[in-house]
Amino acid sequence: MSWLRATFVVPAGMVDAVSEELSEVGVLSVSTTNAGKEEILEPSVGSTPMWENTQVEVLLSVDNSVSQLRALLVRHGITVVEMTFVKDQAWESTWREEVSARQFGRLWIAPRDWALPAESIAVRLDPGLAFGTGEHPTTAMCLQWLAQIDLRGKRVLDFGCGSGILGIAACKLGASQVTAIDHDPQAIEATIKNAKHNNVAIEVQTEIGSRSFFDVIVSNILLRTLVELAEEFTSALASGGALALSGLLDGQQDAIRSKYRTIDFTTTTHDDGWLLMVGRES
Repeated sequence: MSWLRATFVVPAGMVDAVSEELSEVGVLSVSTTNAGKEEILEPSVGSTPMWENTQVEVLLSVDNSVSQLRALLVRHGITVVEMTFVKDQAWESTWREEVSARQFGRLWIAPRDWALPAESIAVRLDPGLAFGTGEHPTTAMCLQWLAQIDLRGKRVLDFGCGSGILGIAACKLGASQVTAIDHDPQAIEATIKNAKHNNVAIEVQTEIGSRSFFDVIVSNILLRTLVELAEEFTSALASGGALALSGLLDGQQDAIRSKYRTIDFTTTTHDDGWLLMVGRES
């Protein structure tokens, strides 16, 4: 079977409206990328910034009405659309040829049906379900650290959970209570789905409760947000608790230390220009 791929550019203020209507013409998938030169690296907490112009790519069956798709776009003033044919292929086997299980100490991250040694501690994530599967250095450093510490009976917060990979890993490693927080509805949905696939219980929220305390807080986001959350994190950290911050670049250590004055950062791990800082109350 063949498919049609349509690519077009949508102004930021119209992306949501166009995306909602695409389902009406039988579009099977929608992906978005930056159509301009600006980068969005460190949005403020709670914000969902968009590019000035967004390139949208959709996939639909050749049996669907191309004229309906064009009419939808014309209503929104979009007249330049690139259409190409895509040959069918075994998508499942294709991505399986490109991924493999990854080990972080005693912890494995692997596709759901990947064969692992008996009694392995494993987080099962399939590409497409998650925002991350341990490939990025910041996620890898967090996973390695979690696998090294004793989480048995600990209350853990995974802030900026994305796929939920860190929170799920904490559950698998013995944490008694795990809370995952993110402001992105897609991240919340991904975390809930991935937790269910891994048969673990995670409390998913959009903000830290005023009376919540955690023995371990791990956050893999970016400097600006980590700076903004300094007071919330230190207030939510239980006495003697551990704080692990990643998503940081080499050279950003001083900015973190200046905001987290009550935390004694004793460990800094580097990987490919990124770093993980770990500390406890001083």
